Amino acid sequence: PTTTDHHGAYGTVASVDGEPLPAPVTSNEVVVEVSLPPHPFVDVPAWAAEAVDWISWDPDADGPLAPIATGFGREFRPRDPINRAQLVRMLHRLAGAPPTSADHPFTDVPSWVDPAVDWAWSEGIVTGFADRYRPLEGANRAQVARMLLRLDLRLELVGYSPPA
Repeated sequence: PTTTDHHGAYGTVASVDGEPLPAPVTSNEVVVEVSLPPHPFVDVPAWAAEAVDWISWDPDADGPLAPIATGFGREFRPRDPINRAQLVRMLHRLAGAPPTSADHPFTDVPSWVDPAVDWAWSEGIVTGFADRYRPLEGANRAQVARMLLRLDLRLELVGYSPPA
């Protein structure tokens, strides 16, 4: 059997808790519980710790896959608002950071988020404002909801189907 992580990386599951899987495995679905390492941040409240452990986890120790979100040194800044550039970068990484050959039409996108905006624009997840993306503007709740819906429709994360 194979499994995928939140970055879309595939791997063969040969054992669980050190015990080999019985052969042949007839199920198409294997559930593997993973203990994530604790996040390194000093400013995360206890109620958010598990989520920050997950979102900041580096699955291949500084290899080509990146955490969905990173902090600022030893700070995560959990109460800070999120801007549109940070949000689209997280969505891109959540989708596995797929490459794209598309070039978005926006004139205001910084280079560090350019691949994520290229991908999100080519997938119809973001549309921008004419020739601008406004990456440093805060993402309001409606924008976040719309981007998440469009991501789900592309990746079938939740399986939502719009009404006919």
